[in-house]
Amino acid sequence: MSARVHGGYRRRLADLAIAGRRVVIDLAVRRFRCRASECGRRTFVEQVEGLTEPS
Repeated sequence: MSARVHGGYRRRLADLAIAGRRVVIDLAVRRFRCRASECGRRTFVEQVEGLTEPS
């Protein structure tokens, strides 16, 4: 958890077609800066539970 917003970007998620139509989810996500000095990741992006996973 962090409240230090570092920036953001748009993320497009594509999924399988439904009834022959392409499905695209367009998300605006925020990137955060980690406050812990021992953290190996300096920044991380927020995840949408059940929809996105860290890569």
